[in-house]
Amino acid sequence: MPRADPRVRPERYHWVIVADADRSEMYPVLRRNFLGSAWVDVVVDRRQGQRRQLSRTFTADDRRRVGRRSMDPEAAQVPSFRLARRGDGFAVYEATASVPGRCPQCRAIVGVEIPRFVEPPVRLELTVIHETIPPDRTRHLVELQSYSATGRVLLASRMVVRTRIDLP
Repeated sequence: MPRADPRVRPERYHWVIVADADRSEMYPVLRRNFLGSAWVDVVVDRRQGQRRQLSRTFTADDRRRVGRRSMDPEAAQVPSFRLARRGDGFAVYEATASVPGRCPQCRAIVGVEIPRFVEPPVRLELTVIHETIPPDRTRHLVELQSYSATGRVLLASRMVVRTRIDLP
């Protein structure tokens, strides 16, 4: 039976770098730096003007009695991205959810919390490891290695991760 690949592949980008529209020289530089990274996407900010209208007036026939956003803290949603860093001519947004990976041996799905970086790594490698603990228990570890644009190792670590779902 062929062995499954232990490396974690992202389902979507973990970092999105948004280049300012008025700094057109930043986009090609950022794009070139992160070319080939499955974890980072570089886009140009195409928004124009304020996104929210602050001067909306309510009339007597307005049917909405309560705002769309509830003030109930339990109803609050966790945003899918957060502003991680603002640079000169760009902003870096980081995903807030853990990254799912699959154990190559038992096919369990594990959740991996990506550490926070000052700048997104150009290359990120995550490998799921299945470890048997005597007498009959198992646990999952993830080896993480991140690299800069020059190939320098930024971070190398091994961490125990939580198994989210066991599948046959």
